[in-house]
Amino acid sequence: MNHNEIIIQKQKIMGKFNTGNVDVVETLEFIANAEKAHCFAIADDMKRRLDDHVDKKDAGIRSWQTKG
Repeated sequence: MNHNEIIIQKQKIMGKFNTGNVDVVETLEFIANAEKAHCFAIADDMKRRLDDHVDKKDAGIRSWQTKG
């Protein structure tokens, strides 16, 4: 994937994050592809977003709620 394809894919995945329909496997594949394309900041950002999603899911918190 090139940089533009990474950006387009990130937008699609972020749309899923925003609706709460996160596909963990798809996100992990995206992170790997971003790293292969040397888009390390984008990969790190998605890692943090996925970690936050998993933390909230484990805590029983919806994506629009804050931790607390």
